[in-house]
Amino acid sequence: MAELAPPTLFTPGGKQEVRALGSGFVIDSRGDIVTNDHVVQGATDIRVSFSGSASYPAKIVGTDPSSDLAVLRVAAPSSALHPLRFGDSSGVEVGDSVFAIGNPFGLERTMTAGIVSALGRDIKTPNGVTSMRWIGP
Repeated sequence: MAELAPPTLFTPGGKQEVRALGSGFVIDSRGDIVTNDHVVQGATDIRVSFSGSASYPAKIVGTDPSSDLAVLRVAAPSSALHPLRFGDSSGVEVGDSVFAIGNPFGLERTMTAGIVSALGRDIKTPNGVTSMRWIGP
């Protein structure tokens, strides 16, 4: 995507290419990937890279700005796709450890940790939509 950039003391004004980096995960063998809506919002040319692999073109399948989620479909060979195996969260309890693994800001293989702070709580977006509900025992 190109944006108009104002001139500065050191550079002339003009169009510049805008890029966004994000992370996501493969959810099926068709090449569907879940990522953030803000990463792909307004994008016209999307490419997906896998660790140690080439990049492949992708198209937006759907978006939900309220929950900041998007689904892409990447045109990659099946050998590059490793769908996430989902677990059973029915036994999650307050105080359990949780981890988030991804590639934010183009940094590879990052991880952060936290704890489950509540169960059975609605999460509302700034526009008042209930975007998810934590479910517990």
